[in-house]
Amino acid sequence: MLMPPLPMRAALLLAALCTLAVLLATVVLFRRRARCTAHPWLYRTALSALIALLCPTLLVAGHGGLPLPTITGAATVLAAAPLDELRLTWVGLGSRDAGVLLAPCLVSFALAMLVLCTALGSRTPAIPAWDD
Repeated sequence: MLMPPLPMRAALLLAALCTLAVLLATVVLFRRRARCTAHPWLYRTALSALIALLCPTLLVAGHGGLPLPTITGAATVLAAAPLDELRLTWVGLGSRDAGVLLAPCLVSFALAMLVLCTALGSRTPAIPAWDD
C-alpha cells in the first residue's frame, strides 16, 4: 500500500481538522442562539459564514473535479500549494495544479443572510426568559 508523501498527509489532516472545527462551531453557535439577542447581526453574519464554508463546491485538479465542502478544498489548496503560486479571484482560489471554486460559497452566504434576516428577525428566542 502506497502512503502519500508527508506534505500531502499534513494537508489532508489540516483539511479534515478545519472541516470538523467549522462543523463544531456551527453546532455551538446554533445551540447558543438564544444568548445572542444583544447582537443579532453579528450572529446572523457568523452563522451565514459558517454555512457558506460548509457548502459543496469542486476541487479541480488535472482533468477532473471532486465535490467537497468549501473549507476542505480551500485548506487542501492552501496547504499543498506554494504561497507564491496562489491566485485568488471571486471565482476561485488556486494554483497552477489545483483550484477550488468559491462562487458557490458566495452564493450560499448571500442566501443564508437573506433567509436568516427574514426568518429569524421576528421570532422570539427558543429559551424563554423567566422573570422573577
